[in-house]
Order: sequence, then C-alpha cells, then structure tokens
Amino acid sequence: MKHKWPSLMETGGKSVTLPAGNYEWPFELMMAGDTSESLEGIRDASITYGLRATICRGKLARHISCSKKLRIIRTFAPTALEFMHNMSVEQTWINKVDYSVSIPTKAAVFGGSIVLETRFTPLVKGLEIERIVATLVEFQEFSMHSRHYIYTREHKSKREISQWDFEMSREQYWQDTIEETGQEGWVMKKTLQLPKRLSECIQDIDAQGIRIYHKLKIHIPIRNQDGHVSHLDLGIPVNIFISPSITLDDQGNLIDQAPSTQGPPSELIGPPVYGEHILDQLYDSLEDWQIPGQGPHQGEGEGSGTSTPHHTDSNESQTYESSNTFEPSQSSQSHDQSRSSSETVSTDSEELAELSKVPTYRTALRTPLQPHNQQGGALPPDYRTAAGAVANDS
Repeated sequence: MKHKWPSLMETGGKSVTLPAGNYEWPFELMMAGDTSESLEGIRDASITYGLRATICRGKLARHISCSKKLRIIRTFAPTALEFMHNMSVEQTWINKVDYSVSIPTKAAVFGGSIVLETRFTPLVKGLEIERIVATLVEFQEFSMHSRHYIYTREHKSKREISQWDFEMSREQYWQDTIEETGQEGWVMKKTLQLPKRLSECIQDIDAQGIRIYHKLKIHIPIRNQDGHVSHLDLGIPVNIFISPSITLDDQGNLIDQAPSTQGPPSELIGPPVYGEHILDQLYDSLEDWQIPGQGPHQGEGEGSGTSTPHHTDSNESQTYESSNTFEPSQSSQSHDQSRSSSETVSTDSEELAELSKVPTYRTALRTPLQPHNQQGGALPPDYRTAAGAVANDS
C-alpha cells in the first residue's frame, strides 16, 4: 500500500519563502475496508505503516523531512459472536471423572485477562486432582507464493506466551454439593492475566500470508487410587484483539494499565445472549400476583446446550479440543421489586387484601368522588364500602 499526496502548496513550480511562524496543511486519505492491520512484535514478519512529510528546497539546499509511525487496528464489532459464545469442554472420562472447563467468551482484549472456570466430579473413590496447569500458546504460520504461484513456501512455529500453575487442594476447592450438577467435586475459578507487550504476545491475524492464533492449553494430572497418574489435556481457542480504547507506545507496550483495561471495554461488549433470557417469565403471563408480605412470585428457567469436541482416548490420558459451541444458558429469575416510603401505615393482612382489589370500570365510574383530606392518617374506603355506595345510589 502506497499513496502520495500532491503538493500541499500551490506554488506553480516556483519557490516560496515563508515568514517565521507555525503552518498547518490538512490532508486525508480514505482507506480501503480490507486494509490489513499493523503487525509488530515478531521477527519473521511484520506489517507497518508510516507517514513521511518532506519540504522540498532549492537545488543547492538539503530537503527537510520527518516521519511518523502509524498503527492500524482492526477490532470486533459490538455484536460479534466472539463476545457471545462461551468456549467450553464438557466430557465424562468413563470410570474416572466428569469435568467441565470453560472461559466466558472467545475474545480476549490485549493486556486484559481471561477467566478460567473448572469443575471436576470423581466417578470412583480415591481419585485426587493435585494441580492444574494452564498455558497460553501462540501459533504462527507464514506462507509465501512465487510470482506465478508455481510453488509456495511455508513456515510454522509456536511459542508459549504465559503459564499458570494452580494447586487443587481439597480444603480450598472441594464442594460437597456443586450448584450446577448437585454432585460433589472440585470447583475452581481463576483469572489469567495476559502480557502487556507486543513482543511477548501479539493479536490474532490472518492477512498477507500471515496467520497467528492462540489456544489455551489445560493439563490436569489425575492420581488414581492405586497410585498411577493419568493425564487429561484440553485445548480452548482464544481470540486476542487490540482494543481502540487502549494506548500503545512506539515499542508496542501498553501505556494505560488501569483496571478498566483488564477486560473487554464496555463499548465492545455485545448484548446479552438470547439463550440466557429465552425462558424468562413475561410480565403478561403472571396469573397469580402475590401481594406484598406473601413472598414474591418467581419464575425459573434453565436451558441447555451441547458441546461436541473432538477427542482421542488412551489408557492413561485424554486430549480434547473445544469447538465453537454455545455454553448452556444460565437460569434466569425474575424478582419483584419492593418500594419503601418515609411514611408507613400499619395494616393487617385482611385490610391489605381488600385494598389490593381493583373495582371494575363501571363500578369506579359510578362511585361518588371522595375528598382527599383524610384526617389522622385514615385510609381511603375499601372495595366493599365503594361498592355499597354505588348500590345505594342506584
């Protein structure tokens, strides 16, 4: 990509002497929508952009020029599916363990964090999980075609970005009743902090023969009752992107390291997942409305989803790779809100039930108007009094 602006000063090919002062010449360029984003931080390839301005002087004088680095960022739309899909692996290792490993979203902002949630339920006695090792791996693939596409040269490599080692002690992570399954087992939730330098971790990209992607590798050694150790290996894809809300210096280091950059910024978070609210109880469907003091009317719904990972089994280990599937939607509850006022009136349940009744439109229309100057905090007439007044008038 290369673009050259015409002379910003219309001098007709003649030299112009400018008096001392500050001068500004605005310029602009409409960039194509498929422009590749900047890529920095690796030795094998890079995509960079820059601006260069030159002051052309006479034949016997040296030109004056300056340059400025330009970084182009391609980010996700607020409604991108990467923000809505839970990435998870849920499987049962027969006669060993039932487990679930997940992250809330596939997308992770550069310099932010990833929340890792794990659940393990032993299916046999004497099974122990002592530790969990999580590793963020970066895969790099490069391809270069000949001039007439006669042959293609390819190069692949990978590197470990970060590694986290957590001890899975029974005292800290064991639960007698897991909320999601009602069974016993280990439950752990950890936050994995991502690097803040492009030299240590770069964003996902697929452009100009360069493809870079990331996976979160999970390794769990499982100690059996007889003493031998089985190994469980999982892989969850992670899409790392650079948010326009963060600031990077010329060396690719994150400048703004405020807590607000530890996760996707609010303007990049998509709307709630439809599956999480499809079973919510609508207001119009509430048939038996409860009066205050008798408990709120609640509706619970719990959806389900499926995950179909690819797996290979062996006697001592299992390896799984997660796929882009929906995570089971969480149950939703609707709760009645209560209001409080500075002035309260003591009423019993019978009076409250009478006040909760609403007369028909015809009854309310025939009821004579009552003055609103109640003395001593007296309550307005109840339903029976109003209905009796209408009957006497008729």
